[in-house]
Amino acid sequence: MRTLALLERFDALLAERVLAPLGMTETRVARNDGLIRGRSSYGAPVPNWDFPVAFAGAGGLRSTLDDMVKFARAMLGEAPAEAPPTLRRALVRSRTAVRSANDRLDLALAWHLLKRPDGSTFVFHNGMTGGFSSALVLDVERRRAAIVLADAFGGFDDLALHLLDPKVPLAPPRRAVSLDLPAAQAAAGRYRLGPGFVLTISVEDGRLYAQATGQGRFELLQDSRGDYYATVTELLIRFTRDAQGRATGLTLLQGGGAIEAARIE
Repeated sequence: MRTLALLERFDALLAERVLAPLGMTETRVARNDGLIRGRSSYGAPVPNWDFPVAFAGAGGLRSTLDDMVKFARAMLGEAPAEAPPTLRRALVRSRTAVRSANDRLDLALAWHLLKRPDGSTFVFHNGMTGGFSSALVLDVERRRAAIVLADAFGGFDDLALHLLDPKVPLAPPRRAVSLDLPAAQAAAGRYRLGPGFVLTISVEDGRLYAQATGQGRFELLQDSRGDYYATVTELLIRFTRDAQGRATGLTLLQGGGAIEAARIE
C-alpha cells in the first residue's frame, strides 16, 4: 500500500509539472488498466512489469500513441500555449549536447544525438521493458518525428529511423534457424562477465548451452542474424569472432543493457 501511495504522489507531481501542461492525459505510472499483453522476442507472453517509485522515471511510465505524439510535438517546439516557459526551456535543454561520445554520437541530458552523414542530427531515445519496445526519433530542424511502440521485446530502432529517412536500411527480421554447429563449437569457452562471474559456453549432443557462475545451464538457440537467444529468460548473445571464425568475446544483451565479455579460455 505504501508503494502504491508513493506512486500516486509521483503521478500527481508529474502530471502537475509536465503531463497536464502538455495535454498528456493518458500517461502515468500507477496504472495497469487497459494494458495489452507484451511478448518476448521469440513470441511467448510475459507479465507486465511493476516499477518501484525510485525507478519509475527509468521505464515505469505507461502511455499511448496519442500522448507520445503530443510529447514529440512539444519537443519540436509546438508545446501548448498554456505550457509554462520553464517547461519549454527544460524540453530544449534536455536535447542540448553536453558531451561527445564518438564521431557518430553526442550525449544530451536525456537524449542521444545521432550525427547524420549529411551534417544533420537526429534526437533519439529508445527503451525496452518486459514484453515491450519503444523508440522516438526527432528531426528538430525539419520538425518531424517518428514513434514506434511495439508489444514485443527486442528493439525496433531501425524502423523508427527508417520512417524519418528511407535511406536507413531496415534490419532483416529475426527467425529461428538450425544451429550452425561448427560456429557453435568455435564459440565454446569461458567468458568473463565481471569479477568472479564467468559465462561458460559449451556444446553437447549437437546443442549449444550457456551457464553463468552459480546458475543453472540453459540452451541457446540461433536466429537468422547469427545471434543466440534463450527461452528460459529474455537475453541475446552476440559473439565477436576473429578471421578464422573463433569467438574472441561476446556481448550479452538483457533488460535493455549490454555487457561485453572477453574470452578467457
